[in-house]
Order: sequence, then structure tokens, then C-alpha cells
Amino acid sequence: MDKKKCIIMISATNYLKKSAGTEKFTRGLADIYQKQDIDIVQVFPVSTFNNKLQSRLKKDIYYVGINYNGDFLGCYKQEKLNPALGYICHKYGVEYTGIIVNQLLDYNLPVLVRTLKQLKLSIKVIVHDFSYICPYLQRKAGRGLECYKELHLPDEISCGSCCFAADALKDREGLNAFFNVLNEQIEDIICPSQDTADAMGSLMPDIGEKLRVRPHLGYIEKPYREVIKDNGAKTDKLRIAFLGAANKAKGFDAWKKLHKEIPASYKYYYFGKTPDEFSLSNDEIVNVDFQDPEAPSMPAALRDNKIDIAFIWSECRETYSYTLYEALEAGCFIITNDHSGNIKAVAGDGISGRVFSSLQDSIDYMKDPDKVRQDIDKYREEGMLPVDVDFNNDISLFEMHGKPQTLSYGKNCRNAMVTQLYKAYI
Repeated sequence: MDKKKCIIMISATNYLKKSAGTEKFTRGLADIYQKQDIDIVQVFPVSTFNNKLQSRLKKDIYYVGINYNGDFLGCYKQEKLNPALGYICHKYGVEYTGIIVNQLLDYNLPVLVRTLKQLKLSIKVIVHDFSYICPYLQRKAGRGLECYKELHLPDEISCGSCCFAADALKDREGLNAFFNVLNEQIEDIICPSQDTADAMGSLMPDIGEKLRVRPHLGYIEKPYREVIKDNGAKTDKLRIAFLGAANKAKGFDAWKKLHKEIPASYKYYYFGKTPDEFSLSNDEIVNVDFQDPEAPSMPAALRDNKIDIAFIWSECRETYSYTLYEALEAGCFIITNDHSGNIKAVAGDGISGRVFSSLQDSIDYMKDPDKVRQDIDKYREEGMLPVDVDFNNDISLFEMHGKPQTLSYGKNCRNAMVTQLYKAYI
């Protein structure tokens, strides 16, 4: 009997539980594969448990979780990943055809590189963020958000004042080893936007010939005035919304300052997973979560509430930003900054949004609602909107060209205690 094809996904998070852009991509790609009768094994570090264990025992211990076609199988020591994959291979009658690397955060990198080398499978690397440059860019501590304004590889001089300097330099060695040791297996390094490909190519010129651009979403464009006819432009106050995760990296601190500076000039909304601990008294909160089948989609929720402006003030350089395209699909005018990556690249067209070099500049602009309304009216008259937006079904770039592998029979080395603790935690 022929064995089923199976793809191994290396991720930093459990896509069945977390609601963010990388997980949205992983779920979308997994759905397409499974419609083609291709199985998915997802591997992810059990980061919270690992951190607590390492802190208590004062030594490096790494466990990973494994999902198979959307079912959680359990937790395993990372060093025993190969026998675990061998056990899955024989239990479910599959052969592995390739590896997709989403992120490398929170793994024991030398062990992971050795494991992937032993598998002898083709590898596709996806650039979801700039953690291949420095894994600490989005940590609350450290200088990550400052580094995003001028990305660079970690070095002793630039990183000297960062609390993660030593770890960043060590991990840089691990990341270099990943790309060098696995060079022959890595077929493509896939970026969701040209802005991201340009940045990666300038920072890591050795990988330049393997860089490819594939947007996460597929759509066509139509004139705004043909798509949205009743857009609520004549409401007493312009409606402005913060979209997504309520944290500093995504611009929530800037959102709070905007409230303080011009509290009465606009009607304020928050769209995302309801952040009770972050909510502001004059925000109207709309629960949006793609993992929740009862929640509306982001574009539908924005349209239903007739939102005029999406405040997408990412302090981190976005490689793509689903939120951006969801806002544009709903006809929202974009307010962003000049270090927001692909958001700036799209909204900087002078029609669909405004890009500012500082938060104060954006506040000064928004203190004149009549001027803002004029720009929105121009956008609605001259702008183009993405329509028929859906996950990009063209997965030709993910075609694996290496030889499929059936691993030697491995032992079911699942750690029962860690598995139960993880289940209780999630």
C-alpha cells in the first residue's frame, strides 16, 4: 500500500491555540495540504514550561509539542524528535516529503540543525518576522523596538547596551549554522512582501539567490467607489479603530497617547481578542478572533461598524500584516509610521493612508478632523480596494524537490508528565 505524503512544519507556537498572523498562515497552509490529502506534522517548543524548568534546574532542557493533522499528540524531549517522527511515520503510514520552517524561536538550535540534517529532506524557510536576524527584537525588555527602526545583525558594539546581547550573539552563531549547514537542503526562503525580501537580502546577502516573494493572501483590486457605496463617511465623528494585539510592539502605547491628546475629536474602537486588562474607557470593543467560529471576520466587523480609519502603528517592522489587508478590504484609511515595514510600503502610496515619522506628527495631523476627512474622501474617490480576499492558494513555491523519506521505526518517547502539564496549561 502506498504511503501518504506528510510535511513537517517547524514552528515557534501551537497554531491550534494562538491567534496571530503566523498561526493564521500555518492554519491556512495546513488546510490546503489536507485538502490535497497531504498530512501535516507540526513541531513547536513548549516555551513556557521549558523556561520554568530551565530556571529551576539551572540547565538547558527543551521539550517540544507535536500536532498531527490538527490533533495534539503530546510533548517530547527535543533531542528525541527523530525517533518521535519515526514512530509517527510508521503508526500513521506516512512518508515525509519535506520540511517547512516557520520560525526557529525557543529551540535548542544546534540540536535542531543536527536533527534536520539527519532527516535529509528539502526545506522551505518562511520569513514571518525578522527573528532570523535577531530572536530578541520583539521582547519587552532589551532594545528590540529601537533596533527595528534600523535593522542590523547582532554585534558587540551595537548590542552592548541590550540585556539580551550575550544571548543574541550566541543565537546569531546558531542561526548562521542553520543557514550554512543546511544550505543544500534549503531550496527557497519565502518572503510575504518585496519590502521583506529587500531587507533580508541586504542584511544576509549570502541567502539572496534563494529569496522568493509570495504574498500570504490572494485578491484582485477594484475602485473603492464600485466596492463600497454606503461607507458611513457622513457620521458626526470619524470612527478610528485599533486592530489586533494590544501590546507595545503593535502600537498600543501610541494608541493610548492618541486617546489622551485628542479624546473628543473621534469615536474610538478596539477590534481583536477582548483585552480586558488593556481596555480604555472610551473604546467600543468588538471581539474579533479567527480561532473563534462565533466571532465575525475583521473586514465584516469593520464594515458593520462603519470604521473610517485603521490606526496600525506597528513599532516592529511588519513582513506582511494581515491586519493591513483586512482594513483595506473594509475600506479603512490607514494611519502608520515610517518603520512599520510592509504597512508603510502599501499605505505610503499617498491615497490609501498616511505615513508619519513620529507619533506627534500623526497627532498634529489628526487634530484637524476636517483635513483628515478630505483625505478620506479622496481615498474613497480615487483609491483601489482588495476584493475576493482569501488565503493564497498558489502553493507551487512549496513543492519539494528532494527524495521522500520513510524513517526507521522509532519509539513512542512521549513524556506523559510534561504532556499532562501542557494540556492543563492550555
